[in-house]
Order: sequence, then structure tokens, then C-alpha cells
Amino acid sequence: AVVSTQTTGLRAVTDMYQSIKSRAIMNCTLYQKLFLKAVLGVFRRRGVEEAVFKEVYEVFSSLCQFQGLFSPPCSAVLSLAVDLGASRILLTEQGPPSLHTHIRLNCSQDDVVFALKESLTQ
Repeated sequence: AVVSTQTTGLRAVTDMYQSIKSRAIMNCTLYQKLFLKAVLGVFRRRGVEEAVFKEVYEVFSSLCQFQGLFSPPCSAVLSLAVDLGASRILLTEQGPPSLHTHIRLNCSQDDVVFALKESLTQ
């Protein structure tokens, strides 16, 4: 019974933490959400849960064009990545951001997919 209570408590804390991340993703701007979609696309294409900003930027630009949106300049998109890192949705390398900055998610890909789906249907 003690183990079950501990497991349930740990699960509740994990769920609470993930729901905070999900809500943060749902509250992102349209361009931040597109950037996260681009990150997921690069992860899936490479088969590794780490990407270089330059690759993500190329996919992001394609997503913008596909959706008929203005594709912001690289510096503006780099700023999006910095903002997502500051909110702890993304993990980025220390130091000044650049085209070669490595990017990882600070939550599971499934959590990002779920949050993006939920935010688009509301």
C-alpha cells in the first residue's frame, strides 16, 4: 500500500508538471507553435531528439510558406527559439544563439503533439 501511494504521488507530480508544459505550449504564439512543429519534423527526419537551429529554420520557413504566412527573417526566428528556451519548453546550448545552436525539447514529443493539437482545436 505504501509503494502504491508513493507511485500515485509521483505520477500526480509528473502529470502536474507536464500539464504546465502543455499549457505553456498551448499559450505560445502561432509562430512559436510552427517552430515547435518544425523541431518535431527535424527530430522525426533525423531519428534523434536533437536538432541544429539551421535545420529547424529551413523546415519552419517551409511550414510558413505552406500555410501562406510571412516567413520571418532568421534573426527573428532565432529570437523565437531563445524565448522558447527562456520558458523552458526548449533546451538550448549556453552562449550566444547562432545557426549552429543545438536544440532539444524539455518535454516529450507526445506532449508537444498533444498540446499543439489541443490548441488548434480550441
